[in-house]
Amino acid sequence: MNDIVQKATAVYLRLIENDAELIRLRKSIESGKASYEAAQKYSERSGQLAKKAISQVSNGDLNITQELLNPILEANYQDVLNVASQAQNVIYETANVNLKPATVSYDNTYAKDISAKLENYDDVDEALDTAENLFISASQNYVDEIGRRSAKFMDESGINVLVSREYDDVGVHTTDKGGGDVCHWCLERCGTDVPYDEAYEMGMFERHPGCGCIITYTTKRGVVIQGKGDWETNRWINLREDNEREKRIRSNESYVQNYKPVVRGTEAVFNTLSRTEINAKKVDGYENVYISDKTMIKPKALHNINKATESAIKKLDIDGSKKPIILIVDSSEIRFSLANYDAVNNLISYTPVVGDKKKIVLFQEGHAAEKDPYSTPFHEMYHCKQAQEYEKKHSKITSGNYHNYIDNLCAECKKKLDTLGVTDENVGGISKYAEKMYFAGKYDEVEAEYNISMLLKG
Repeated sequence: MNDIVQKATAVYLRLIENDAELIRLRKSIESGKASYEAAQKYSERSGQLAKKAISQVSNGDLNITQELLNPILEANYQDVLNVASQAQNVIYETANVNLKPATVSYDNTYAKDISAKLENYDDVDEALDTAENLFISASQNYVDEIGRRSAKFMDESGINVLVSREYDDVGVHTTDKGGGDVCHWCLERCGTDVPYDEAYEMGMFERHPGCGCIITYTTKRGVVIQGKGDWETNRWINLREDNEREKRIRSNESYVQNYKPVVRGTEAVFNTLSRTEINAKKVDGYENVYISDKTMIKPKALHNINKATESAIKKLDIDGSKKPIILIVDSSEIRFSLANYDAVNNLISYTPVVGDKKKIVLFQEGHAAEKDPYSTPFHEMYHCKQAQEYEKKHSKITSGNYHNYIDNLCAECKKKLDTLGVTDENVGGISKYAEKMYFAGKYDEVEAEYNISMLLKG
């Protein structure tokens, strides 16, 4: 049996040495471009190859397979531990700190779980295939735990550590990678820049078999920063280091910015003006914010949309007691547009890209203040202001009088634009979109573009 163990170990070591993806990730780490994301990706692939090595050597023999589990998983542990330590060292060097990387011990519970799974199958190779996610989880666990322990140490040392967990955007079942459903178990544990204690309580360091989430932690400088203390005792070397610690605490206290996790709560159904029925859920922790069942949004993007909404309420002097419902939707639910204001239901629908400050400016080309990520949300909020002002003078907007509302609004806006000196010759100076809407007679859109241009450019 020792010969088979040695053979399997040699096969595994050869697989990880020659694998193109692992070679690329190792080079990334060695070149100083490493991140915990790279280490986590490495651990995922390394776990797959552990399963492959056992499958190649065992030849479908259950007894041999079970004998190989611990030796190969231990070899995987040593490999991943080495890579994670290298990644951590690179980060420490970048941050100019002198600390030993966190370490973890080999965990044999995964071998026991896989062994138990094998006994339920007649075909060993089939069983190994179904157990692949357990191999990956075993491998990922070491990188996750190293990251968690480092974050905990820094937190206890007085350095505010911000933990982020990002969903892989693939769409997975909670126990099976490759499924088509959104994994709500993962989504409930995702968050951006969450302090360590809160992240630990949320379970941000946990993962299920097949989980592809990326877990990272940072400080204000964007890298892992720790004081030059003794790892085992958490003692500071001298008074200078203690003073440095206090400076870091004060610095990070002003930096901490939490993005609430996207947790879906109470169910709701919206029947929009365009006669589309949208099934959604309220986002816990936000006021009047909902997400369609057909889409998902990252915590930071939702935070950005909510922040833009609150900012627009103040800037545009919108009645806070009548602020609109915010609904995050799939673009197909609003006729493949970026955003839409529904005056009848006082509802603004946004696609998730509106909350991505880098991507949204690409979609705003030709609109007022096109380089400002607030252009789209402020534009939609201005339509809300138009509706509120109209209802003060006339009557409540309903599906029955909506077309009359639009006709009257456009007439009022045309008068305002004439007073401002906006003509068919100069309207293009506002935006290409404003020019297009002017010639289409949609003066409510032109007025919105004009005011957003003045507001954001000013």
